[in-house]
Amino acid sequence: MLDAQRFTGSSRQILLLIILATLLGGCDTGQRFGVQFGDPVITDPPPDDPEPVCDQPLVNSVGPVIGQAGSLITFTGVNFSDTPGGNRVVMSSFSGEVSIDALIINFNVTPEDPTDPTACGAVSTLTAMVPGGVRSGPVT
Repeated sequence: MLDAQRFTGSSRQILLLIILATLLGGCDTGQRFGVQFGDPVITDPPPDDPEPVCDQPLVNSVGPVIGQAGSLITFTGVNFSDTPGGNRVVMSSFSGEVSIDALIINFNVTPEDPTDPTACGAVSTLTAMVPGGVRSGPVT
């Protein structure tokens, strides 16, 4: 049988030891906010993201995704060339050993808005005709 007065006294002693150990730093694991014990203190904010590269061509979408010889494919992106000879669409032959140039039917380059601080490149579209003798495959 438990003595209620004795049990209460030992509970008080254990509680007092826990409080004392906490005050003296005995419960510090060194792991706060994802930092490991012994890591240097981080006082500076994380670095800013690097500026996007806005002077290289980038294809954002291609459509339609299926077609055959003679089909028109439209490429949408940024920074395509605004001169007729500055753009090139190349497709692989059935064997994959020969590159075949597609016929560029139309292209449109809208200059970047100088008043928009978030603008990154000239919005561009290009339409090309799929040549005969090409195989299906990913757009790269």
